[in-house]
Amino acid sequence: MVLQVGAYFDPQGLNSATGRNLTEVVMRFKMPDVTGRYHMPFMLAPNSYSVWMAR
Repeated sequence: MVLQVGAYFDPQGLNSATGRNLTEVVMRFKMPDVTGRYHMPFMLAPNSYSVWMAR
């Protein structure tokens, strides 16, 4: 999954000139149970992110 985080921050005036470094976040993950339900919380800041997976 690729999240275009630059497109989120640019309208807010946060771009590479103002110190934002992220343009996209790529997440690769496995879903061991294809019939299961998964939750992937994603927290984003201009220069970092955190993601984890819960079932």
